[in-house]
Amino acid sequence: MIRRYAAANAGHWQAILDEHEMGCTSRPEDVAAAVLFLCRDALRTTGAVLTVDSGLLLH
Repeated sequence: MIRRYAAANAGHWQAILDEHEMGCTSRPEDVAAAVLFLCRDALRTTGAVLTVDSGLLLH
């Protein structure tokens, strides 16, 4: 769905990408990796926010 939007609205899509420090948006695989980390390696992590947004909050 996002690919269709990007193809139909190239100028707006580029503006969205320009807002991200990494020049791309997060992929489903990025979110899955964060979930896997929380399930496997972050057993004693409490009160933390794990943001998966390709650097959007840095902008």
